[in-house]
Amino acid sequence: MGDGGADGGEKGKARFADLVALPDDEIPLDEAALLIAAQARPELDVGAELGRLDELAGGCGEATLDGLAQHLFTDLGFHGNTEHYQDPDNSYLDQVLERRVGIPIALSVVTMEVGRRLGVALDGVGMPGHFLVRHRADPATFLDPFDHGRRLDDQG
Repeated sequence: MGDGGADGGEKGKARFADLVALPDDEIPLDEAALLIAAQARPELDVGAELGRLDELAGGCGEATLDGLAQHLFTDLGFHGNTEHYQDPDNSYLDQVLERRVGIPIALSVVTMEVGRRLGVALDGVGMPGHFLVRHRADPATFLDPFDHGRRLDDQG
């Protein structure tokens, strides 16, 4: 995708179907999420948005969990939209990247995908009414991307 053109419409739907047919651990989460956004914004260039994720990773000073959290949540100000939670733009990855605000799962996708680019492996964890990320190298460590990347442990 991202050949300089728009990725919405039938082309985007076909690509999305191909992606979700892959085994779960092979699905490119970033591209799949952007293809969903492209259905709302057919002019969206998925390749350009993937480049924005690359740029976010490139701007991180330290390829660690702490460095990632510092970069995304302190330096760049990614956070949850507590005032307008239901705003559809909170769910579209391109808009979350643009506005640096979103819902828990969309912010988790940003965190996981920037982390992947840095070699900081994170897994998404569905919680009752919420979504967190867990550090794969230390499964007892979680981040809450909605709450400015707040670090949690098993008890939290």
